[in-house]
Amino acid sequence: MGQWLLEARELASDRLVGVLVGNKCDRQEDREVSFLEASRFAQENDLVFLETSALYGDGVQEVFAKCARRVLSKLSDGLLDLDKITISTPCGPLASRP
Repeated sequence: MGQWLLEARELASDRLVGVLVGNKCDRQEDREVSFLEASRFAQENDLVFLETSALYGDGVQEVFAKCARRVLSKLSDGLLDLDKITISTPCGPLASRP
């Protein structure tokens, strides 16, 4: 996970808003990473951490809401400039897509 995060930060802005989502919280018996371990990793790497259950929809909206609040906070603090943000996908920039 640490290597992936380093690569994401190299390819994105250093002001990246990161969210670590632990899915399948409805399957506690299959857990591979403890809540504490994931929380600690998120805190050490300036990430928002939430657990969700896509099966039941638990926590899914909260992920997007917390991410949006973090982006808005960075915008209001002057840490992000919308005019300098480019959104890309593996297929290229979104702006150039039909």
